[in-house]
Amino acid sequence: MGIAVGTFIIENASFVAAQVDTIFSAWSVEGLRRMISWLMGWPGGLKLNTELAAFLGDLFLWVIDYWANCISLLRPHLPALIQVIGYSAFAGATMPISIFSDLVSILTLHIYSFYVASARIFHWQLEIIISLFHLFRGKKRNVLRNRIDSCDYDLDQLLLGTILFTLQFFLLPTVFVFYLTFASARIAVIGLKAALEMGLACLNHFPLFAVMLRLKDPGRLPGGIYFEIQDTTGLPSDKSGVPASTPTAYVLLKAMACTKWVCHNAGQERYPER
Repeated sequence: MGIAVGTFIIENASFVAAQVDTIFSAWSVEGLRRMISWLMGWPGGLKLNTELAAFLGDLFLWVIDYWANCISLLRPHLPALIQVIGYSAFAGATMPISIFSDLVSILTLHIYSFYVASARIFHWQLEIIISLFHLFRGKKRNVLRNRIDSCDYDLDQLLLGTILFTLQFFLLPTVFVFYLTFASARIAVIGLKAALEMGLACLNHFPLFAVMLRLKDPGRLPGGIYFEIQDTTGLPSDKSGVPASTPTAYVLLKAMACTKWVCHNAGQERYPER
């Protein structure tokens, strides 16, 4: 199987490289650029903070443009890389799948960086909002005792905390929309890698020899054992008809083929009283 897959990849390296480049450029670069440009406006009629959305969008678009320029340097060498993946298939069909999974991780590295950055910003903003909410209620978090204690704040502290809490609360939907977008893209990449991992698991645990032997000679696949009592009527006896030796029961141990074993168990499940 590995030789067949490797031969196909090597003979069609240019076509496979073109398809990989087209798919990843369309989804991880152009698609993400269109999505960010859409988020910079009013996505789905949701009114976001224009300045913050423009700042985050321009920052992520700049990173995407820089990443696209880096990928363009790799594009001329992509057919050679696909050929290397094809030659690795001669070591087994699981080898090209593993290398392709690593290639997916490299080509989607910018999505992972966007997810980490947006997750950190969203987490920090939530922590700030929670802390300011405690200040708004006249409380504070006791780190040493890990509890919320009452605290007396001055009027200027309460006023400043209330203003900052209001600002952070109204900026939260903008950050959350970007975080949700990159989290969804990250989940899609993880789903693709999970599908590749499932393919690896199936190939590693697929009983290829047993299936080929089942098609060629099913009798060689043991499905169990059974005992067959041998006929002892042919033993020598004296003139009175009494056997010359003590009667002995002979039991022959035989192997049962998988097909007979399955049919036998199916018959027992269908007619349990027999």
